[in-house]
Amino acid sequence: MDGNPANGFAAVELDTVKQPYNLDDNHVGLDVNGVRCTHATSLTPFSIQLAPIDTTVNDGFYMVWVNYDGASQRARVRRHGVALLDAPDLSAVLLGKRAYFGFSAFTGVKYQFNCVPMWNMTVERL
Repeated sequence: MDGNPANGFAAVELDTVKQPYNLDDNHVGLDVNGVRCTHATSLTPFSIQLAPIDTTVNDGFYMVWVNYDGASQRARVRRHGVALLDAPDLSAVLLGKRAYFGFSAFTGVKYQFNCVPMWNMTVERL
């Protein structure tokens, strides 16, 4: 069931489809225990268009950083040092459990190319 604490997961979404429960069709969000964002930020004010119409102007490739700080227990999404999303304490979801990291993409009935050309992950034990 969406939003059930027993689901025990957190995910960062880069979303290009507006569902009734979404902020818009161009946002970064944090999903906790479900597919509905608990925190979201529109990317339009940052001049980021995840699914550009005209790829001669914007190729749609972006480098983003997703950091989880174990000391403050906060997740942050940044692009070139600019904070796009700052999420509250996720310790209830993340601590004391196995963690799985990965990527997924869904576009509904439209087609879209989703690519992760580079991924770097560092895990430090506290």
